[in-house]
Formats: sequence, C-alpha cells, structure tokens
Amino acid sequence: MIDKTTNMSDFTYLDNIIKNNKKFNIDDSKNIFKILSEKYDITNASAKEFDDIAKNLLETQKISELDYTLMTFDTNKDLNSDIKRNWIEQLKISAQKSLYAGDKNFYEVKIKQINILKKIESYM
Repeated sequence: MIDKTTNMSDFTYLDNIIKNNKKFNIDDSKNIFKILSEKYDITNASAKEFDDIAKNLLETQKISELDYTLMTFDTNKDLNSDIKRNWIEQLKISAQKSLYAGDKNFYEVKIKQINILKKIESYM
C-alpha cells in the first residue's frame, strides 16, 4: 500500500537486458539509458526531445505502448515549443497530484516513469 508519506526514491524499477536493438546498433553490453543520457539532458529538455526519449524507450522495449502514451500525453500539444523542462520534476508533480487525488494506479505509473528517467539521469 502506498501512503502520502512515501518517499518516491524508495521505489525501484527492474531493468531487462536490451536485446537486438537495431536502431542504435548496440549489443547487450551497451546501455540504452547511457546512450540517451549522452544525447539528451532529461533535466533540461524540450517536449520534442522528451518525446524522442520516450520513443527510444518504447523502441527498445523499456516501456510499453501504454507507458509511452501516458508519458507523452501532455507533451503532444507542446511538441513545437522550445521551452526546456526538468521532466523528472514534471512527472513528480503529476505523481503527487495523482496521489492526493486518490488515483493510486496513475501514481504508480508516474513513479515507474520517474525511475526510468532517473536511470537516464544517473549516466549524465
């Protein structure tokens, strides 16, 4: 059970090994999170860059199609915007709003997404 005092960093997301990723032409010894961290700054990215990150995570099967849709739902209207955001903080705000609204499922989805983005950030 999740309560309002839960520290988001206490949640973990288990990674699977990347297999047969032809887009980046990488093998299992390479890490998609490291590759994305070299290309993007998740703490200072435009909506378009965030969408590209999410697409790469989807294509490498790090997130599901549902996760991709939920992750990028609010960004689609801003794809032409050059405004840079810290997407980890954006998702934390969204998670907190869901928690306070009593939407445990959406809260857990956002926590999963935050942990995925933190993996990218950890290689920066």
